[in-house]
Amino acid sequence: IESNLGKDILQWKENKTTSLTILNLSMTNLEKKLAAKKGGIRSVLFFINQFTNGWRQFDKDFLLSNLEQYSELASRLATEQGEKWLIHFQERDLIPMLTRFRGISAKIKAYASSLPKAYAGDAALIRDSLDKIEKSMLFSEEFPLG
Repeated sequence: IESNLGKDILQWKENKTTSLTILNLSMTNLEKKLAAKKGGIRSVLFFINQFTNGWRQFDKDFLLSNLEQYSELASRLATEQGEKWLIHFQERDLIPMLTRFRGISAKIKAYASSLPKAYAGDAALIRDSLDKIEKSMLFSEEFPLG
């Protein structure tokens, strides 16, 4: 059992690392496009869609967001180790991602603000979407950062 559990944990860590790498890669790609002035509104909207879907999947797979299905397990995790584990997990992996996301979000919002008035609706949608993504990354329902 211990050997199988060890293998499962290693696989889980590899999968988590892969998911984080994909999220970071999407931010890197958009940063490059914005820096080279090659990214237009389509690139920004594509990033928001891609990152939102990737974040939702990451949350589902790695942040215990579906524990309500397992109320007994959720209760035990929350009272015994859940908070300690999640805080450690956030510090190591997610706080740097949130910081990076905030940086690229600021760049995207600056880009959206520079769009012509004809794109005001798109710019508002972009800002709103970025705010929603950031809010979902703050874990306010589980164990808040800070």
